[in-house]
Amino acid sequence: MKQLLVAAMAVLILMNAVMFVMLANKTKQVSEPPVVPHYTPFDDVKPEQPVEPEKKEFLPTFIEVKKFRSQSENSIYGDVLSHSKDSPFGNGHGRATNVHETAHGIHVYLRNSNRQSGKVNGFYCLDGKAVIIKEPDMRKSRVAEFVPQNLRSYRFDTYITGQRAWDDTPLYIYDEWSAYVLGGSANVDDVKNGRYKGSWTDGVSGCLGFSIYAVATCMAVEKYDPIYWKNNEQFRNFTIFQLKRAHETFMLGREMSQFKWEKQDKLLNELLTSQEAESMREFMREHLESVWLEDVPVTLTDYEDHQRVVLDQADAIEEISTHRHK
Repeated sequence: MKQLLVAAMAVLILMNAVMFVMLANKTKQVSEPPVVPHYTPFDDVKPEQPVEPEKKEFLPTFIEVKKFRSQSENSIYGDVLSHSKDSPFGNGHGRATNVHETAHGIHVYLRNSNRQSGKVNGFYCLDGKAVIIKEPDMRKSRVAEFVPQNLRSYRFDTYITGQRAWDDTPLYIYDEWSAYVLGGSANVDDVKNGRYKGSWTDGVSGCLGFSIYAVATCMAVEKYDPIYWKNNEQFRNFTIFQLKRAHETFMLGREMSQFKWEKQDKLLNELLTSQEAESMREFMREHLESVWLEDVPVTLTDYEDHQRVVLDQADAIEEISTHRHK
């Protein structure tokens, strides 16, 4: 009996010891502050992704051009004809030629209406808007030295080294450029809307050819009238604006069978890749937003025989015989 009592006492003492240890551990856990992971207010902030700066849009200052007649047709053709003070040229040589020549008439009107601003030129830009730009102080003939031989398309001799009566008006080149862009835009617009009734023609080649001549004009202005080049934002901004419009029109039209032409595609490839054109490309990258230079060279295949025809100065002379410059 005595042994049983001793065993019970031993068990009781052991249980008390276990409870004491458990209680001590619990007290320690309560008294010690909880471990909080280190946190800073920036832990939830994700690293900023690089944000590309917004591309500045270069736009010239526009003026309004009055609508002189109603045109029921909602088209580029109708737009240009309705904003001509003089009678439109007529469709005897096609709708695009009517647009081209009528645009020259609008440009005459713009020049004559803004003579109080000095020697200026004016160019119609569709939607009842036009730009007025002061002429740079240089000769048109200066432009030729900046057009590489391989970029001299068939209109070069007629418009760049020719037309000497306009040698004191270098933006004569822009007058022609604007007229070709409007005519080309009318061609593309007519094909897209099922209105084109003509046969094959190089209906958008002037958009590319005169874009090259316009860039060469800028290069000549930078050299021979550097103050004008530096200070005349209207001239620079209109050039960029018109390069974009010319490029868009050309790239749409060159795919259309009515205007597809091997020679203009070769000219584009020369602009994009030839060593002779590198100084022009460098100028375009530095000053003219690289318009035209983001294209890849085109594949020179799948032309019909009539889309390989060679045009020459005689074709350009015939073309210019109808022009309305005053």
